Amino acid sequence: MATMQPSHESIEPVNSIANNNVLGCRAGDNCRYQHAATTQHQAPAFPQDEHRTQDSNTKQRQHGQRSQKIVARPVPAPQKADPRTFEIGQVVRRFSPKRQDSGEGTTLDFVLKPSDPDFPFELKGGLQCLVTVPASYPQNARPSLKIQNIEMPKGFQINVERGFDDLARELPRKSLLAVLNGLDRRLEQLLTSDKAQTLKITANAPKPDSASKVAISQPIAVAAHQPVTIHRKPSFSKPQKDEARVKRETDTRQLEARMSKLPMYSKSSDGTIYHIPIQVPRASQLPPTLRAVKEVALFVPELYNLEPCTVHLKGVEGQEAEAVEAAFAEYASQEKTSTLMAHVNYLAQNMKTMAAVQTKPSLPQSEPCRDTQAVPVEAEEQPAEDGPTDPDRPHIRAIARPPEWDNQGGESDSSSDYTESDEDGSDSDVDESVDSGGAQIPGSVALTSSDHGIAISFPDLELYGVELLEIASLALTLKCDRCKTLADIANLRPSMAGNTVTVSQSCSKCAYTLTASYRAEPIHANNIRAGYLDLVDCTVQDMLPSSFMPTCSECSTRVNASSGVIAVRGDTTLSVCRECHQKMTFKIPSVKFLRTSSQQQHRAQAPRKGPRENLGITSGTPLPDNGRCAHYRKSYRWFRFSCCNKVYPCDRCHDEKAEPKHINEHANRMICGWCSREQNYRPADCGVCGRSMVAKKGGGFWEGGKGTRDPMRMSRKEPRKYKRVGSKNKAKENR
Repeated sequence: MATMQPSHESIEPVNSIANNNVLGCRAGDNCRYQHAATTQHQAPAFPQDEHRTQDSNTKQRQHGQRSQKIVARPVPAPQKADPRTFEIGQVVRRFSPKRQDSGEGTTLDFVLKPSDPDFPFELKGGLQCLVTVPASYPQNARPSLKIQNIEMPKGFQINVERGFDDLARELPRKSLLAVLNGLDRRLEQLLTSDKAQTLKITANAPKPDSASKVAISQPIAVAAHQPVTIHRKPSFSKPQKDEARVKRETDTRQLEARMSKLPMYSKSSDGTIYHIPIQVPRASQLPPTLRAVKEVALFVPELYNLEPCTVHLKGVEGQEAEAVEAAFAEYASQEKTSTLMAHVNYLAQNMKTMAAVQTKPSLPQSEPCRDTQAVPVEAEEQPAEDGPTDPDRPHIRAIARPPEWDNQGGESDSSSDYTESDEDGSDSDVDESVDSGGAQIPGSVALTSSDHGIAISFPDLELYGVELLEIASLALTLKCDRCKTLADIANLRPSMAGNTVTVSQSCSKCAYTLTASYRAEPIHANNIRAGYLDLVDCTVQDMLPSSFMPTCSECSTRVNASSGVIAVRGDTTLSVCRECHQKMTFKIPSVKFLRTSSQQQHRAQAPRKGPRENLGITSGTPLPDNGRCAHYRKSYRWFRFSCCNKVYPCDRCHDEKAEPKHINEHANRMICGWCSREQNYRPADCGVCGRSMVAKKGGGFWEGGKGTRDPMRMSRKEPRKYKRVGSKNKAKENR
């Protein structure tokens, strides 16, 4: 309400009073302020009608708000005048593209980066778009999109382009920028849908020239008299080729996701040859010609798996390498449903067996046989090939004996060595060999680094959606071999090839240095062993919460070591794949530690303690001089010190006679001087015979207040006997 000075010159008092009544001023005629006159409201005829008038005005205002129509957003004048130029300008200000105008239209080349922070796919630099806006847009034509990402398969590019066309068709009144924003929101849905079918056109092979025809015709003319076998290439139907093409894309994508991060991995430009690094467990047991293999070349044909894949061992040559390649080709032709990753794992785990299966060398035809007498050969002496030996038990397969077990340096025949052991062996030796589950390894064969240590295994491991499980860092509870004190270590990372990672910690009691190192092995559905521990001066007691790296079974993406998953024994651990968002769950109900070292090596590392020294005492008889020594004549016992586990009468005797010299530690056991029985330490008396371990109380000495306190009964050798003599009489005189 505006305040003004009263003015009686321009407005009559009657009008002012009327206006005040119309506006409902409480002062009425006595109000000294002037109110603005209005004609929208009329004063009620009677005072009781004032409330009715106000209620009706309120209802009218509410009804007017409900019946108000939604007003369309105003269209800018430049958009009305030239919508094509206006929408292109929006895209230019938003993406800063490379613009090129022609008579047919305008092309905009720019990069669209997904706005979703959790976008599951990796696009190098973003989605490279080429938008074409026709000259007749938006009246008679619609814009088009072309994807230019080279690393994206053509089928997914077609999915994105079709999605843009559908948005432009569904939203005809939306601007070009709004259609691009809709494509950004729908990009993940388009890339996760089924890939569009595409065709690949290849040129025919060039025809050989006349010179090559002449060169080819010559060997054919020479060998015309020999029978010629023509091998026809098998033909496949179109559905079979389509199914094989889908499987090839799936298997190669899984292989690249799993192996592309390794340093020695590479593939050819046409995608048919993959150079894969391989690590063979227990490589020392392979033939000498195969121990240097570090990489294989995997050949994947275009019609895989209708045509089997093959391998070539790089860097090695010889009969064993050819046997491995032939055995792998036979296995791949039989197991057509397995993935490429499964083939590679099978090769790494069974290379030793493949190398052992060799064909019998044939006699050269140029040299005639000198001995014409036929020599009978028993069937039992010939090496058995891999395969079922008992038709009733087809699951049992006989594996040929590895050649390196038979030839020990090539100096002597292997049959004589094993024959002697068989003839001299007893029944107990046979039982032990059967229980061990394998052939006996000669003592001259050295154990490799992977054959010793303490193995970590998870017997009841549960994996759901996890293809591979690895340990990023271990946390363990160790026990000192000297004082049996427990110590916790954390962040024990696996050792890599040629780089051993060790963690050392001092024992809190005896200051011994406890050292631990870990050699990892991948865990999967067919392997529950997580690796081996190499411990020095300690043993493992338990596994604490540790960090794991699961690999997704859908897209073969592994969790990074920096963001590993912490798993606790007995609890179910859940993780989500960052690529395909699949849930990965695993549970470790129990952990087992198994020493895999040989008996001789175990004795060398931890020698067995010798028998206790002969003290020359007998239980039930007193010790010499009742256990007293020159230092403590009132102590009737001997002590067993925990530092060296030897017996001495007192600490001074220990320091004088102990070899080598060392600091004594608290003795926790003692031998009674009256009955010669060893027992836990007791301060006062023996727990068996009940005799006192120190001199009797009240023997004339003070003994810290526990002995004699009467000066008359004290010994003259006690200094307290003559202290404060006559002090009571002097105190009475002073009173």
